Amino acid sequence: MFSLLVTENASEAANSVTYIRVSSQRQVDEGVSLEAQKRRIKEYARFKNLNLKDENIIIERGVSGGIPIWDRPRGRVLKRKLASGQFRETKHFL
Repeated sequence: MFSLLVTENASEAANSVTYIRVSSQRQVDEGVSLEAQKRRIKEYARFKNLNLKDENIIIERGVSGGIPIWDRPRGRVLKRKLASGQFRETKHFL
C-alpha cells in the first residue's frame, strides 16, 4: 500500500492531489484496498480542510513498490500534475 497527499497550502481549503497504490491481491484481502485508501485519504482531507477533487486522486493498480514512482504509469501523471504549478507550495506528504 502506498498513499501520498500533496497540498498547496494547509492553512486554508487548499488544492490537493493524492496518489494511492496496491500491488497485490493480498493487500486487498487484508483491508488496504484502493477503496479503503481512498476513503481514508478523503476523510483526512476533510479533517484538515483540504480541497481534494476526485480527478486529483491518482490510482495505481498492481504496480510494485520496487519500481520508482516516476517510472510508474500513474506516477508519471502525478509528476505532471506537480510540475504544472497547481500544487507549488506542498505542505503535506503522506
